[in-house]
Amino acid sequence: MAAGKIRIDVPLLLAALSLTVYGILTVYSAGQTEVLTYAAGAYRSQT
Repeated sequence: MAAGKIRIDVPLLLAALSLTVYGILTVYSAGQTEVLTYAAGAYRSQT
């Protein structure tokens, strides 16, 4: 191995970055539950 030369595994790097972005988006979307929807409070109108 040559000194100072770093080999990068591109497919592994892309997979890691893709999974990181997917995880961040999943956590972000899970935090968006405070938005009131049409169905909010529907249980009160049931008879």
